Amino acid sequence: MDQKNGCAFYENGSWYHRTKVLNEDGTVKYSKKGGFKTKTAAEKSFKEYEKNFQSSLRKYQLAQNQDDSITLKNYLLYWFDEIFSKRIEPTTQMVSKFVLNSYILPFLDTDIKIKFVSVEYIDELLKK
Repeated sequence: MDQKNGCAFYENGSWYHRTKVLNEDGTVKYSKKGGFKTKTAAEKSFKEYEKNFQSSLRKYQLAQNQDDSITLKNYLLYWFDEIFSKRIEPTTQMVSKFVLNSYILPFLDTDIKIKFVSVEYIDELLKK
């Protein structure tokens, strides 16, 4: 197994990576995908699987949390990936992702639920 990031490994004459798939009931199915000729191809496929898994997980969490117990951080990540990013150019997306990760998410109160977010809280967050 690749010791650097642990996502690609060589087995039975080809490269593989682990997969996670979110089932409709919220359980996770673990497996492996193989047949890649190079480690790079396996890593690229792994990143795509991981991106799809995270997107599915956020959508599932939002759908299951009808009682407003979703955190503001999870909602912002969902909003950025699933709504905002699809409407903007790649360069704007890159800058916006930097701003979100560097200047907004680090200043969020830990696990603040979206139902407790107020205009005053957002104002304070933007001032920080």
